[in-house]
Amino acid sequence: MRFEDVIEVIGNFISDFVNEEINPDIEITFDNYSYCYTDVPTVVVGLYIADNEIDKFHENYYKENGFDYTKFGISFRTFALLHEIGHIETITNKEEEEEHYSKQKEINDNVKLNSEPLNDTLLKYFNLPLEKLADKWAWDYLIDNIYQIKIFDNVYRKLINLLEKSE
Repeated sequence: MRFEDVIEVIGNFISDFVNEEINPDIEITFDNYSYCYTDVPTVVVGLYIADNEIDKFHENYYKENGFDYTKFGISFRTFALLHEIGHIETITNKEEEEEHYSKQKEINDNVKLNSEPLNDTLLKYFNLPLEKLADKWAWDYLIDNIYQIKIFDNVYRKLINLLEKSE
């Protein structure tokens, strides 16, 4: 199967799940890493294949801070998707969002300037109020819907494996 075809299958799979189970208004698109637009609302699913330092640190952060999704056999990709949906589901007002983006930009600028160790910068980012709120939403959704998420994660992993083989 061609790479583009697998992407289309993954997109349809995620969209169907998110739109039927969580929020029918959320659009799914793809990029190199995951993020979201709360005003549209759109979740951008990261299609990076190799693990990277930031994701590994993020995985450890989750485990050390009460969000150990691995004890349920759930992948980082699935929890990251839930986290991004959590931003859309928990945003309260534009002012709060603008403050978050301002702090996020400051943190991103520190990364670009190498003004502090990467792990310190990442901890600042992960501890932003809206990041913690999205984490909590993702965790609560996982716990409340564990069986559906396990099925989703199982299929999602198989599709990612197919994607990796199609490159």
